Amino acid sequence: MKKESIKMFFESQSTPADSEKIEQWYINNINNAELDTILLELLKECTHQDEQKARNAFNRTCYRIGIGTPQGIKKRKTIYRWISGIAATVLICGFLLGIHLWSPRFGDIDLEKVYASAGDSKMVILPDSTKIYLKPTSTLFYAANDFARNRKVHLFGEAYVEVTKDMKHPFFVVCNNATIKVLGTKFNVQSHESDSEFEVMLYEGCVDVESDFNNKQVEVLMAPGDIIKIDKNTSEMSQMNISTIANPGQSRKFYFIDKKLEDITNQLERHFQKKIVITNPKLKSIKYDAIFANDETIEQILNCLNASQQMKIIYHDNTIIEIR
Repeated sequence: MKKESIKMFFESQSTPADSEKIEQWYINNINNAELDTILLELLKECTHQDEQKARNAFNRTCYRIGIGTPQGIKKRKTIYRWISGIAATVLICGFLLGIHLWSPRFGDIDLEKVYASAGDSKMVILPDSTKIYLKPTSTLFYAANDFARNRKVHLFGEAYVEVTKDMKHPFFVVCNNATIKVLGTKFNVQSHESDSEFEVMLYEGCVDVESDFNNKQVEVLMAPGDIIKIDKNTSEMSQMNISTIANPGQSRKFYFIDKKLEDITNQLERHFQKKIVITNPKLKSIKYDAIFANDETIEQILNCLNASQQMKIIYHDNTIIEIR
């Protein structure tokens, strides 16, 4: 991985696709010395030496990811890599300097990381018996030894969640630019960096969603059957209710409700391990309503979406699909 690419990631200048690749590179190289080398080189290049700003940047990030205030550390490298890998919204100089100066003051934090690879899903049972079904190319982080006090997980990607009810301890799912507060419920959240929209679909219970895309804050209380979508570019939110929608659980069912074709193809890529290229830009923003619940193949799904014959679908080989 090139140092310049990682620097752009920290400065929030990466494209969504590049950001997802870099996050995955962090996961795959978490014990690789190359990661330390690159981050230290970036630290040396920093010209901003204001310690108080560095401290503030570091503390803000600690608060945002839910690992408390600095106290003392045992797992320094784990914390160092984990925070660095997800803190794309923090300025690189202040943040890296903050890690360098203050990470020894952290307490013992036993971080757990679970990753579901392309075409695969994983079930995670948390200490409170909450079940999380990670969808393909999704990553979950949580502090195992602090979970009883702080029921919080960090999700990069998509997951279906069944939260164990605890009125005294709300459950939080933290995604990029959004946080979902839960008491006890079942819902699905899509927060892949490469998707144009952030989406939450609620099946049971009640959740409170707070988001901050492009400095526009949105808060909405959801009821069963609600679906909310927030456009990451415009920050506009849409909300609808489909009371008859069935709970897909951990199964491979696809619910495309008012969903753009480009986001549909992103989701199909992750599940079927195929590369889908849309060469006609006009097709990307076309929205579809469709449900596939019978283990349809990718060919069957695309053919159904193309019932109007406005697309030309070309299968170049076993891994690449072109849509014109």
